[in-house]
Amino acid sequence: MAIQSSNPPEVITLGAWLGLNQQSRRGSIENLEEWWNENLFAIGPGNLRSVWGHGPPIYTAPSGVQILRIFFGFIGDVTPPLSSPPPGRYGWMFLSDGTIDQVDLDTHAVTHVGPAWTPTAPQYWASAVVWRPKFIGNTGSGGTNPVGTNAVLLMHFDGPDGSTAFVDSKNSHNFAPHGAAAISVAQSKFGGSSVTFGGFTDYLIGDGSNQFKFDGQDFTIDFWIRPAAYNEQVFTTKPATVWLEIALSATSINVINSTGTLITGTVAVSLNTWTHIAVTRSSGTTRLFIGGAVAGSAADPSIYTIANGAPVIGGFSGWLDELRILNGKADWTSAFTPPTTEWTTSVGGTGQNGGVLFGSPKGLYAWDGSTLFSPGDLAPDWLTNQQETNPGTQIFTMPIGLPGIFCMEVYQSRLFVGGEDVISFSAPSNGADFSTTDGGGSFGYFGNRLTYSYMDMAESAGYLFVFGDSSTDLISNVQLAGQGTPEAPFTTNLNYQNVDPQVGQRFPRKVGRIGRYLQMFNGAGIFELRGAEAREIGNKVTNIFNTLDTSAYLPTMAPATMFGFRVLLCNGRFTDPFGVTRNLLLMWHPTTGGPEFWSVASQNLELTHIGAYEQDSIITPYGTDGTKLYQLFATPDPALLKHLATKYLRGADMDMLTVKNWKRLFAEVYDNDGRGVEITGTFTAAAGGVAGGSQDVGFSLPPGERYGMLPQPIAGGGIAGALDLTSTSPDFTLERIHVLSESRTLYGA
Repeated sequence: MAIQSSNPPEVITLGAWLGLNQQSRRGSIENLEEWWNENLFAIGPGNLRSVWGHGPPIYTAPSGVQILRIFFGFIGDVTPPLSSPPPGRYGWMFLSDGTIDQVDLDTHAVTHVGPAWTPTAPQYWASAVVWRPKFIGNTGSGGTNPVGTNAVLLMHFDGPDGSTAFVDSKNSHNFAPHGAAAISVAQSKFGGSSVTFGGFTDYLIGDGSNQFKFDGQDFTIDFWIRPAAYNEQVFTTKPATVWLEIALSATSINVINSTGTLITGTVAVSLNTWTHIAVTRSSGTTRLFIGGAVAGSAADPSIYTIANGAPVIGGFSGWLDELRILNGKADWTSAFTPPTTEWTTSVGGTGQNGGVLFGSPKGLYAWDGSTLFSPGDLAPDWLTNQQETNPGTQIFTMPIGLPGIFCMEVYQSRLFVGGEDVISFSAPSNGADFSTTDGGGSFGYFGNRLTYSYMDMAESAGYLFVFGDSSTDLISNVQLAGQGTPEAPFTTNLNYQNVDPQVGQRFPRKVGRIGRYLQMFNGAGIFELRGAEAREIGNKVTNIFNTLDTSAYLPTMAPATMFGFRVLLCNGRFTDPFGVTRNLLLMWHPTTGGPEFWSVASQNLELTHIGAYEQDSIITPYGTDGTKLYQLFATPDPALLKHLATKYLRGADMDMLTVKNWKRLFAEVYDNDGRGVEITGTFTAAAGGVAGGSQDVGFSLPPGERYGMLPQPIAGGGIAGALDLTSTSPDFTLERIHVLSESRTLYGA
């Protein structure tokens, strides 16, 4: 006998979103509720919140140039706790013309770093790693008249009368005397002495460091001068190709460059009198200041270079004192009172300078926010741990001759650099010293000799993981043996352990990092490393994706914080279960104490690369479409489609075999921003030849009403029913869905 419809209604409450099953059919497997979920984020049992969309463009690449790789990090002057915004949050755009642009993530200001990598298709090998930020734990200033963090030269010209030792108190640059240039106690502005020159044959010759290459950036040159004659050179960056010069005219000071006279001074400079001179460039305008007064200005788009034997100080008759150069900053743009004390280099606290390293097959570069140090240049103090300032130590240069740099990592106070078939590492705390004598070195890394197509390194949980095409190794310990003497030189013992073969598989992008865990993508699926164990967390056979299109770009991974939860994003061009190939962000939810699952997001962009910046335990994701840089999930978006599709719902136990009259839906909806919620879709009843039907459904919560239990009558017969819902409302939470039915007959009865 048939079961009568007067039986109590059956209620199916959809509240346990266990994650995706994106197979191309939506039949129930173990009666899981969710089949497809796009841009709805599980924030609690039964609660799905609408994912936000991207923000406005932060950066736009120059016309005709593409963004190929993106990296993020902090190299600011200070790290104040919970500051908003924290200074020094940067993104580095690796561009298709071989240059790098630095983008301030807060102000969106762009600094052109310059040529620093070689784009090589199809992998576009490149890496960036922060060696350390500037001035950790203090204000980055100190003393009565701090020289500033952009200072690349500070010369007090202090010393005994007649001395030819000229000390750079900031970066230990070398200046060789020529002619009768010498320290003189006869005249001084500060400190009891200065440098004296007897004419155009007396001058100091610089070491040609790239710190003096102004490129197209802001700069400051200032000093005190006491001339004994006019019409002579004071300072020049000759013999550089594009040079800058400061010279005495018949009555004043002129600024000259390789194109001609830039500024003719309008303020007189007296003979045998100390006068403060400053030349600054700010946002493409160069200004001359004499005694703190503006003496002239001019547009100056010059891309200044540097060469060996530059800069040159002197070449006039008289005295000069307290010379300072800033690269990347204009200290003055309007009239000012000249300094009344000498500049100081004291910074106070325990901080020290720092910066970021750029690596590609072109070589290793160091960047401190204003000065780019290229292979062969003298390495900056912050990279060498100030070794070159200590008596008797080697003056290190930026590494030359290392293998093509595919990836880098800082591990146990060393810089590890991965190349095609070798990994090199620096001496402890000295990222410029790869010599074996001091504790650096190299070791061969071949895998199955396919590492040219995939390689990455990542530090996690006290290990250094090395990822290749066919293997994943971890370095579990780095230790030094010997005392560093000729009889017992430093050697380095590296202990290895193989984690899991067949993990890399020719996808040359950085692994994803979330907490102490690492995720990597290969042709078969996504794997997660926890310590020395690798486990598969998703693949194209069971639950994550149908197909992957790598013709335009390769997958990238990045962690993110969303609504207080940490997730791991995998960006790629996937085919969804409806047969559409498009950009999607797979989101892995490593839920603590609960089920781990996947969901899907999109941003109405064809993202070619993603990355993330972490500050105060919040991970902010970013992405690029190759032309612009965006912050992802930045704001509620009324143009972003939210889509939820269930499996065919059958009920539980014996009710699974019951033909049903589908009666009513209820949606519990919360509006997070007050603009109202509109949800539309279809309900389809079906099963094995039993008459069913499909009908439109919808739920509406008016603006201003925060919460509603919204009903929707439905009709149709069948064993199973499926629900498809879509919405473009900007920000809402779908707290529960309830499906009511009445049992009618046993199937086949």
